[in-house]
Amino acid sequence: MPVLVKCPAYLVLWWVYSSVVALGSHTETSFKPEFAEPIPNITVSAGRDVSIPCVVDHLGKYRVAWIHTDRSTLLTLANRVITRNSRYQVSHNSHRTWWLRIKNVQMRDKGQYMCQINTSPMKNQVGYIKVVVPPKIDETLTSKDTEVREGEHASLKCIASGSPEPEITWRREDEQAISLGNKKVLSTNGSYLNINKVSRLHMGAYLCIAVNGIPPAVSKRIFLGVNFSPMIWIPNQLIGAPLGTDVVLDCNLEAHPIAVTYWMKEGGVIIISNRKYETVDISEENYKGQLHLTIRDLEPQDYGSYTCVAKNSLGETEGTIRLYEIPGLGPFTNGNSRAEYSAKSEKLRNGYAENSLIGNNGGKEGQGSSDMSGSLHTDPEESKTGTESSTTRLEDIQFLQVTLLMVVSFLTRLALG
Repeated sequence: MPVLVKCPAYLVLWWVYSSVVALGSHTETSFKPEFAEPIPNITVSAGRDVSIPCVVDHLGKYRVAWIHTDRSTLLTLANRVITRNSRYQVSHNSHRTWWLRIKNVQMRDKGQYMCQINTSPMKNQVGYIKVVVPPKIDETLTSKDTEVREGEHASLKCIASGSPEPEITWRREDEQAISLGNKKVLSTNGSYLNINKVSRLHMGAYLCIAVNGIPPAVSKRIFLGVNFSPMIWIPNQLIGAPLGTDVVLDCNLEAHPIAVTYWMKEGGVIIISNRKYETVDISEENYKGQLHLTIRDLEPQDYGSYTCVAKNSLGETEGTIRLYEIPGLGPFTNGNSRAEYSAKSEKLRNGYAENSLIGNNGGKEGQGSSDMSGSLHTDPEESKTGTESSTTRLEDIQFLQVTLLMVVSFLTRLALG
């Protein structure tokens, strides 16, 4: 039985022509054409070329035609290409193997192809071309970098096309787990990634990966920003350091968007980096950072409170560190010993405006000092002796302070241990 194909008029003409040719050829040979092999089913990627064979024995003066049955289109007849689509070609190997070639395969080329011989009744066989398309992410329908307020709902969308239909997988770029409600997962499937009550822990880059088994797989990077007002916490709110040393004050910061930061000294004076001070901001992650303030060559007036401040569009915050003096040993500038410098520091704290310091040559600096009766000490030997005695007493006090600190530290460790 001939296969009836819903087709235009030229297919009807082909059938009439085939019947006439078949009647004329019947007396010329005793062998009827036969298909030597089945037509294979072929899978091809879009954009590539494909050839589909039809092998016929004893064709004689019969004719072979190729028909795209899904579109009811006559493509070729014998050596001629009937369709006006230039991507189709036909060739044969000594009239036995007839090749239908399709260049730059498109999705519309998929479907059933019939190889037909104009015998009476007609003989035909079919093969199938499956066109596959690697996944492609639709940039117009897929989310771009997204910003949300902390505590709100976030939804990221990823739309991809391809054949077969791609599967979408979401992962974090840093390979951390994704928190979804009460569970944490390394990956999740679906075109949408929905996160309720977003926290700063959700902030980061997410990868939407489209896979359909046809290489290459594709992905898109989407950054989820979570906005919140700055938060500061201080590792050590009370820091002690000796005179003449350098000290670093630290503040830990969390903020998004990026915060404007600065340091203030007691009294509200903003600190600017110079030879005395150095301010450094270090970014650690998407929203974490550290603020460092280095104070060089501590002097008595450097002790006091220091405040780190952070501001962004959602708010501001600050943290305060108290810097105090602790005893220490070591050389000082201008030829003065640490004990002498400590004595000067002590007098400044007690309200003395002038101080007598002993120089390298044993002489006096300043105008001298008065006793309780108001008499002025001018004897060099007496002044020297008094100063040395004061220095000795101060060193004894410092030694007792250090010893007391060591005892307190030991008792604390003992209680915690």
